[in-house]
Amino acid sequence: SDWQRRKNAVGLNSQTPLTRITMPILNAKFELGDIVVTDLANGLLAEEQISTMLLRHLIGDWGALCPADWQENEFSIEHGFRILSKYLVDGEYYYVITEADRSMTTILLTEEY
Repeated sequence: SDWQRRKNAVGLNSQTPLTRITMPILNAKFELGDIVVTDLANGLLAEEQISTMLLRHLIGDWGALCPADWQENEFSIEHGFRILSKYLVDGEYYYVITEADRSMTTILLTEEY
């Protein structure tokens, strides 16, 4: 697929921005900035899985976080702090983390945190 060719062509790693979402997402709560996927996560996830996690993150579906962390994310959006989501995909947990300055969002396995 085009996705695989792009991933392979740029040699994605935790320092390589994957893409920037440029079209507006209805009900998006914040900006993602550059999107980075770690090598481990990149090797396990399909494009659709990454897209689904990013969309859920953008609209405030924080996934498998406890209620207190859901509240913390809402506070973080309003006050400019880091935003964290946690999703279960194919038996593995992943974090999606958007930096406080909204310059970058990283997808990684929870064990890489």
